Amino acid sequence: GNSDAGAQPSPTVKGMGDTEALSLDLITAMIDGVPSDPAIGEAIRGAFLKSGAVDDLLLYLEATLPSTPCDKASPEWVAACQAPALPEALRILAGLSSSFAATQMLVASHKGGQLLQLLLQLEG
Repeated sequence: GNSDAGAQPSPTVKGMGDTEALSLDLITAMIDGVPSDPAIGEAIRGAFLKSGAVDDLLLYLEATLPSTPCDKASPEWVAACQAPALPEALRILAGLSSSFAATQMLVASHKGGQLLQLLLQLEG
């Protein structure tokens, strides 16, 4: 097999196989388990940011979620909420943003704040 297949921290939009699902599970567990020590947490979050993983997550969410806020009962929202890896992507992004200003600013400024509005609507 391809030794790099499990190393990608970004979710696969289409045709997620066992390797990608396992990779997402492992990354989600790793982010959920980031030590509370601020120096260690900052180093881990910084490494994910530097690797482009946060950008990949934002692109996945941008491709998955409706392009503009709409009713959560709309077909666009229903389809988005059934997208493969959406729960994992949201948990990973939340973990990478937690107490880490650089990622928070990137999320807040992505597409002029449009993605953040969609994320807030999804949460609400």
